[in-house]
Amino acid sequence: MMATENTQESNTNGHSKDSNQTQEPEVFVDAISDNQKVCTTFPVCCLKEGLAVKRSAADVDSWIALALTLDGRDKVTKVFQYLARLLSWWLAGNPSAERFKALKETLTTCRKAFRLGRSIIEFRKIQELQVPRAIGVSLRQTVERVEFNHENKDSDSRRTLKEMIASTGSTKGKSVLFDRVFRPLALAICSLLGSEEGNKSFSSPLWKTLGTALKTAGLLGFWAGDNVSFLSSCGFLDDLRTDKVARQNRRNETSTAFSKFANRSYFFGALAGLYVNLKVYLEYRANNLRKVRNKVDDEGESKGQASQAWETTKAKEFILFLALVKSCADVLVFSNNPGIDLWIKLKGKKLHEGIHCVGGLVSASTVLYNNFPNK
Repeated sequence: MMATENTQESNTNGHSKDSNQTQEPEVFVDAISDNQKVCTTFPVCCLKEGLAVKRSAADVDSWIALALTLDGRDKVTKVFQYLARLLSWWLAGNPSAERFKALKETLTTCRKAFRLGRSIIEFRKIQELQVPRAIGVSLRQTVERVEFNHENKDSDSRRTLKEMIASTGSTKGKSVLFDRVFRPLALAICSLLGSEEGNKSFSSPLWKTLGTALKTAGLLGFWAGDNVSFLSSCGFLDDLRTDKVARQNRRNETSTAFSKFANRSYFFGALAGLYVNLKVYLEYRANNLRKVRNKVDDEGESKGQASQAWETTKAKEFILFLALVKSCADVLVFSNNPGIDLWIKLKGKKLHEGIHCVGGLVSASTVLYNNFPNK
């Protein structure tokens, strides 16, 4: 009896231990655990991993290297410009506010000089995107796309678009329509757009190519409009045959008109960039998290390699997150600029000056991070 009771007691204790083990909360780690499993959560902003790839902010040589680039100097100037604007608003009513206001206006003019000729760079980027060819390749793939049955991966399960159309409804009429009208017309358009039969691959999806092209076109319009506004405001485009007062009035009108055009162009480009960056960010999070999990679960993958892959993925995610933040900040700032005045139209007043300045500082800071030297 004693032995039986001891056995039952030991079984009961063993069962209670197992129960306690199963009831323990599952702990998720940030990198790789002992059983080589990646955590199921992916931080929205991987700040630690993003900063780890950059040099220390205390390194003077890094700031010198940043200042030697045109974009770096422009964004450093932008930081001081918006800081001066923020302080002039904060010290409103104080005589010191006039100093910061004058500094802000001077830095704004300096940045306009930095932008001279930058529209040529954006025009070249649009050419390199090969938008007509991308449309042609996408259209050709649509015409010749195959439907693949994932349950039966034999070659017999492949069907061309013609066969898919013919398999639904009245087959004869639809097949003839496809062969004699739709396909020749589509292939003619593809040839006109520069899509060749033997070269169907394209590095980026069509939505990304078109979105990037629209964003770049917006930047091109911004640089061009801003250049004309700057040259007009300094008197370079004056009609010397008119008197001084007429020249000044004409100068102000031209400068204001092209400044508004530049703001509208940038706002359009910022909206296109916001769409592209948001979609790229979400797709990267979904696809690469799955890839890293599969890589870690692979028996041939070592713990160190898997951990490095996870850290690299999070560092890349931080860069995409910053691009998304910059797009949001640009949309916020330029929606408040003359020519758009979205807040006046919606709320009847301008956006809060402090929020406007913070948005400009955030936008400049993201570019400074991207241009800051890596380790």
